[in-house]
Amino acid sequence: MKEQLKLVAKLQEVDRLLNRLGKALEELRSQGLSDDEIHSISLELEQIAEGKDEMKTRIRQDLLNYYQRFYKRHHDKAVAKLSGGVCLNCFVTVPSAKALRVRRAEEIEYCENCGSILIWDEEQDEEKKKDK
Repeated sequence: MKEQLKLVAKLQEVDRLLNRLGKALEELRSQGLSDDEIHSISLELEQIAEGKDEMKTRIRQDLLNYYQRFYKRHHDKAVAKLSGGVCLNCFVTVPSAKALRVRRAEEIEYCENCGSILIWDEEQDEEKKKDK
């Protein structure tokens, strides 16, 4: 399950990137970017989108469906890191038992407040190891 959660978090990163790049391309187009340059950038965006499609085939269908519905409504809030027992999307503390289940990544857990898919903040663990 941990791998599935990492994939869906990476999918959200790719979706954010594609969204930002799409907006940037439109802005450049409105500023008079040449058709050749627009075509070149569009091809690169298509390659990223193809990689995203391949990634989606590796994610469990139920998890992917939830992610896609949630992302469509809330965009950047579909997946949230859990750090110090706090959902980093809505900043609400989750029950300690849920936080432990999120850390173990044995099943999919959702924030009871905002509905985001919760993943453990592994960077937090790395920082604690460095402090010791």
